[in-house]
Amino acid sequence: MKRFGSTLFLLLFCLPLLVASDEFDIKLKDAEAVKTSDKSRFSQILSEIRPRINELSTAQNNYFLYLTGYEFSYRGKLSKAISAYQSVFANSQNESMKYRSALSLINIYAVMKEWSSGFRYVDYILDTKNRISNKEIRHLGMVAVTIFYVELEQYTYSLNVINQLKNDNLFGRNKCLIHGLELKALLNSSPEQLKAAQFNSAIELCLKENESVIADIIRTNLAQYHVNASEYRKAIDVLSKHLTQIHESKYELLIIDTDSILAKAYLGNSELDLAMYHAERVIAKDQKIKYITPSVDSYYVLYQIALKRKNFKSAAENMQNYIDVEKIQFEQTKAKQLAVESAKHQAAERDNEISLLNQQNQILQLEQNLAKEEATANRWIISLLILSVSLMILWLFYIKRSQQRLKYLAEYDGLTRVCNRTHFTESASTILKSLSKSSSMVSFIMFDLDDFKKVNDSFGHVTGDKVLQLAAHACSGCVRKADIFGRIGGEEFAIILPGCDIEQAMKIAEDCRQKLNKIDISESGCKIDVSASFGVTETKSSGYELRDLLAHADDAMYQAKQAGRNQVIFWKDAAA
Repeated sequence: MKRFGSTLFLLLFCLPLLVASDEFDIKLKDAEAVKTSDKSRFSQILSEIRPRINELSTAQNNYFLYLTGYEFSYRGKLSKAISAYQSVFANSQNESMKYRSALSLINIYAVMKEWSSGFRYVDYILDTKNRISNKEIRHLGMVAVTIFYVELEQYTYSLNVINQLKNDNLFGRNKCLIHGLELKALLNSSPEQLKAAQFNSAIELCLKENESVIADIIRTNLAQYHVNASEYRKAIDVLSKHLTQIHESKYELLIIDTDSILAKAYLGNSELDLAMYHAERVIAKDQKIKYITPSVDSYYVLYQIALKRKNFKSAAENMQNYIDVEKIQFEQTKAKQLAVESAKHQAAERDNEISLLNQQNQILQLEQNLAKEEATANRWIISLLILSVSLMILWLFYIKRSQQRLKYLAEYDGLTRVCNRTHFTESASTILKSLSKSSSMVSFIMFDLDDFKKVNDSFGHVTGDKVLQLAAHACSGCVRKADIFGRIGGEEFAIILPGCDIEQAMKIAEDCRQKLNKIDISESGCKIDVSASFGVTETKSSGYELRDLLAHADDAMYQAKQAGRNQVIFWKDAAA
């Protein structure tokens, strides 16, 4: 559902530049003309030019580098493609060529998920687009930015660029692309504004432009729209009629999206064999492509099928797979959020720098003018110095706050406000390494909320999130200042307690268990009994390796689950 842009990155950007007619210009223009239709001939032309590269003019050399970057891209040598495009971007005097290099870099960085690197070129496209006279090239840059924002799930920004494009007389293939992207953004941000007829209209538009692959991508979004509305039969009908065409397209991401949506639709329609067939196709293909979102959905479909068939072993395996890929998806989403926050921070820094430079220029001009009147000049200088110092203090304060916010986002879980898994692991490893030298006691607690999946299924994820927040808050009041408390999984938490013996650790764990039992969420209209199963160990039994502490505490926690949940078990007792 979240990869309209991913597939389109493989389809974009094949416009020629206008060049003069000498031998090399003709060869370069010929290479541009066949680069998508005849890759063998395209590479042959570049090979003919390469031994004579010293004979090229500066403009021709940049054009050759641009085409070389394209060759590296389709051969999968993305690092070399980036170097070629960056060289053109840095050295070309042709703004249209710089613009095309920038949009190519945006595409590559999006494919590589290097969002922060891509933002530099997004800013360039948005700043220079109005200076590009060739409308189709101008539109391609804005389409690349739109797809980049869609990939980042920044749908408000993408819709803003789409509106600019629609006001610039879109035509041809770009018009088809933008209609599809607009529907994708609205489907994920404001689905209540959509109707099936809008998708069908966009499909007809793309078919008129002979863009059958993009039409199929829009069909997957129409099918997802029906799935979201529980109109499972309609979703199946939309895609099943075009399955052969979709498979013949050879676009793996489109095929995976199609299978993922069909798996959900057939499950909703109680056609379990077909649901399993399509879900297993997704997972088999994803072993190579690592396309996370469809895998998350497909493992959950397989889990639901196993439950319906009372195959609890298979259900447990698929639920574990679902949890594993969902963690990867969570980390990818977090990386996107950090990239967006970092880009906002950098943009604010640039604005402040420009503002300060402008103020400095104003100060210099004022000093020259005010030198004619000494008394007035003194008053102005004092005022301007105070203003400058005040602005600098405010600017430094803003930078400090921004840095603190970025550090917080990198180290703490946004929902529960305790350490995230990465920061918890790093902090715990540091403590263990330090205290192992003096053989000081360290205890370790791990706990998992009981039957949390039922809370999400019965009351929804909003209520589930509320329970997680209340649970983290309740247990935070039980730990000491020296302890490290973190969320290491969906509903799984851990506490490392330096200088704490097992008796005290067991008491803290019991205090946490009792606090969880007292959580009251009735104000939300739900009656939920909150509890957790705790596993406790310490370095005397498990050693100073974090992986061993985690494994032993997890074993004890599992024993607590098996023994009826809502209890605290010491690993040594569990092992015995």
